[in-house]
Amino acid sequence: MKIVILDAYSVLYNDLSFDFLSEHEVVSYDFTDKEDIIKNIGDAQIVFTNKCEITKEVVDACPNIKFIVELATGYNNIDVAYCREKNIVVSNIPSYASSNVSELVFAFLLDAFYNIRDYDTAVKNGEWSQSKIFTLYKHVTHNLAGKTIGIVGYGNTAKAVEKKALAFDMNVLINRRKSDSSDKKFVSYDELLQKSDIISLHIPLTKDNEKFINKNTIAKMKDGVVFINTARGGLIDEEAISEALNSGKISKAYIDVTTKEPIEKNNVLLKSKNIVITPHIGWAAYETRKRMLEILKENLEANGEIIFDGRNLLTLKKEESRDIRGKEICMILQNPMTSFDPLYTIGNQLLETFLEHLNINRDEAYKLAVESLEKMRLKDIEEVLKKYPHELSGGMLQRIMIAIAIALKPKLIIADEPTTAIDSLNQKGIIDEFIILKKELNVSLLFVTHDLGVLTNLADNLIVMQNGEIVEKGTTKEIMINAKHKHIKFLIGTRRALMEKFEKVKEYDK
Repeated sequence: MKIVILDAYSVLYNDLSFDFLSEHEVVSYDFTDKEDIIKNIGDAQIVFTNKCEITKEVVDACPNIKFIVELATGYNNIDVAYCREKNIVVSNIPSYASSNVSELVFAFLLDAFYNIRDYDTAVKNGEWSQSKIFTLYKHVTHNLAGKTIGIVGYGNTAKAVEKKALAFDMNVLINRRKSDSSDKKFVSYDELLQKSDIISLHIPLTKDNEKFINKNTIAKMKDGVVFINTARGGLIDEEAISEALNSGKISKAYIDVTTKEPIEKNNVLLKSKNIVITPHIGWAAYETRKRMLEILKENLEANGEIIFDGRNLLTLKKEESRDIRGKEICMILQNPMTSFDPLYTIGNQLLETFLEHLNINRDEAYKLAVESLEKMRLKDIEEVLKKYPHELSGGMLQRIMIAIAIALKPKLIIADEPTTAIDSLNQKGIIDEFIILKKELNVSLLFVTHDLGVLTNLADNLIVMQNGEIVEKGTTKEIMINAKHKHIKFLIGTRRALMEKFEKVKEYDK
């Protein structure tokens, strides 16, 4: 297949290469101007882009595109919705830069609280030499310890920032779409704005959150707050940030991203007080870019066979594959939030799924949706169908995914760590649902998990893997009673130790 790389220089610079693609037909451009995107893609089936925009017009003009790879985490430069309509696969490279970006956040913070650049300039200008004491007091410095950092978002980068903040003995407040009242670190957006000494943005840019930071939100912030944006420039109202800096409402701002990149000469931030602007370097460390390419290489190296009902799924045509996906094979993912489109209600998504795979009308599809959710013992089903995915808990979304599987009556259900992010009480409920599912549908279940205890009453057979290799397989009873491999013995031993401790606690409570 032909691969076109539209803006290779931004990823490779002068110290890396795409040599691992040598087995493919590759056309690489260091830079691609907007007006040349269609021409440069040409008849390619696979497109790599870092910042070049893949719009509806580009997709229509390049009908051979099958796969688009975003060489970054954020993919707001790609019309993903239209690609989905055209059955074009879009992938990004998540998590590769979490360490890099979080380190930059703390480089900013250390500069903000210790005035490192200003003191360096003062020393070199001779001010320290003229001091009457052994030190130089030019600015008041402050400890990070004890300060409250408000983190907006809770993806991989935000979690990396949280980890480093705790290492500095800072107080951490987090706002995310899904609330969690059980942990004091998760707070409302307003509370985060009001209580934080530092605010750091770590959310993707969407149509709904443009200018997420604006005059109204700034007014709710503490006076003298330090503001950091290493996410996307479009998340902030640059005019409002500039006004807040010049008035002193925001004492210092550190910006690694701007609305238009490279920054325009007339950008209002360039003339603002107390601001540091870096040229989108949060992802650009050598090690980070190298990791991106390593992940990309792994993603492209698909080989082998997947045999289902005597057919190799990897060799099927698109139409044949669509007939199997969802109808004969259902997937239940670890994070149910990623399985639903955030722009549509649960009801709309259930109806679309049922109408696509079942020979029924819209009224019948709606009735089936209600019946399926009833089987999952969900309450207020009419209201649930009206809600968007982010308005429901992970446990509820997981049950809805199982409900879809029940309704479609597939031959195989693949469940990828469906209980990992769920509390123990809901975890048991989900396992019970899977047991019911097996009995009612007589369906084959491929259950992927790190928790052997979860499989004890669910699985007939086990395949245990370590580092991508099968180390043991057999019936569940055989492996649990007479495990041979040390890795399995370790997993079983850990489980038993936890259960023994649990039993002691229960006995103590009596």
